Amino acid sequence: MRRFMNKKDYKTTCTVPEPVEGTTVGASTSSATEGKTTGLLTFVFCLLSLAFVVSSCSTGKDISRFNIKSMSTNNLIREIEDNQFEFDNLEAKIGVNLKGNNSMGLKGQIRMHNDSVIWISLSLKVGIEIGRIMITPDSVKYINRSTKTYLAESIDYFNEYLPIVPSIQFLQDMLLGNDTQIKRREKYKSYIDDKRYKLEAKNDFIDKNIWILPESFKIGEFNIKDNRANSGELTLKYENFQNVDGRLLPTKIVFDVDNNIGKHDDKSIIHIEINYSDIKKNEKLEFPFNISPKFEQILIW
Repeated sequence: MRRFMNKKDYKTTCTVPEPVEGTTVGASTSSATEGKTTGLLTFVFCLLSLAFVVSSCSTGKDISRFNIKSMSTNNLIREIEDNQFEFDNLEAKIGVNLKGNNSMGLKGQIRMHNDSVIWISLSLKVGIEIGRIMITPDSVKYINRSTKTYLAESIDYFNEYLPIVPSIQFLQDMLLGNDTQIKRREKYKSYIDDKRYKLEAKNDFIDKNIWILPESFKIGEFNIKDNRANSGELTLKYENFQNVDGRLLPTKIVFDVDNNIGKHDDKSIIHIEINYSDIKKNEKLEFPFNISPKFEQILIW
């Protein structure tokens, strides 16, 4: 098993950025009915906005001197699997910049238990909590304190409307730069593209592209496109990798969501930057989530 930390020609540099959170592709937005309904993509964007974590350290290498050797698809997938970020519990502070119809800067906290819970608290920069979300293998819950509303749905409900299965494993993968759902039996093509390895898979519903950093075998970029009537496209970029207990974790994630392919205007593209800080791994965590009886339930449709 070859892992990034066994290589000796890396160095760590630190900067201090200013503070700035599955997403899903292909769902169409529906407008709210008398304040009680929210569009699916709007809700998904909210999940992303509540997502992940600001950090000041990055691990880098002069990739221009890195000799990229051809590699079979199976061997490339094996390297990706060997270099996944592994954890039981994970906690971090977050900084989020959301740009789109409504631009905003937020901060907060995220906690996760592997394959079990994603818990996120989102606050204004003055420290007032405005939202809280909890995702489990069977449910999605969201509290909006500013509007005194909440959403509570079965996660299976989203399967009917999305081109991908929005499992908690998939959402955690997106937020950690993993892809635990890569299977060697799938029909991936692999080749070298722009000094990176690339995995490509296509079918009638989805185009999936993954660019792999050759120096660490971590995912550097992930793109998924819904081919059904050009419904949507999601691109994730992973940057500023940090060593957390011997495993590399991207501490900057950039989401670009185009929910109206072809127009490419300010109304159809959502840009989200997420940064991590104060990352803690495998400590005992709590996931408090209490809905006030005074809050009103909202519906997806």
